[in-house]
Amino acid sequence: MLHSGIDLARLAYAERRLREGEPLRVVTVARLVEKKGVVYALRAIARLVGAGRAVTYTVAGDGVLRPELERAIAELDLDSEVRLLGW
Repeated sequence: MLHSGIDLARLAYAERRLREGEPLRVVTVARLVEKKGVVYALRAIARLVGAGRAVTYTVAGDGVLRPELERAIAELDLDSEVRLLGW
């Protein structure tokens, strides 16, 4: 197991609920490499959008898979829902 260095006991949990019309916001911060599974997240976002859910997905990071992910975003018609921020 890898220790994250964040003392979760110092963070208070507060349940959050979406307001009417507010999109579900999903964020990934990672290198864009296969083992991070970002392409699977894109497919999940596409399924949510296909089911009529309002979703935004922001990816902060860069890596060798960026061109592949850009193609997947276009193929899944997620240009309006997904932002690749880079580093």
